[in-house]
Amino acid sequence: MFPEGNVNAAGSYCRDPDGARGKPWCFTVNPNVEWQFCDVPNCTGRQFAHKKQ
Repeated sequence: MFPEGNVNAAGSYCRDPDGARGKPWCFTVNPNVEWQFCDVPNCTGRQFAHKKQ
């Protein structure tokens, strides 16, 4: 589920590893809020296309 192997090694990066929440989220440092959605802009157009070298 995590490329790093487990949740502890993954750290607090925005992700949605199993697609269950529908968009990227991360754990918070707020004891009253376990996780929240991240404000990650959608990639649009070819400006973000991966280029092979």
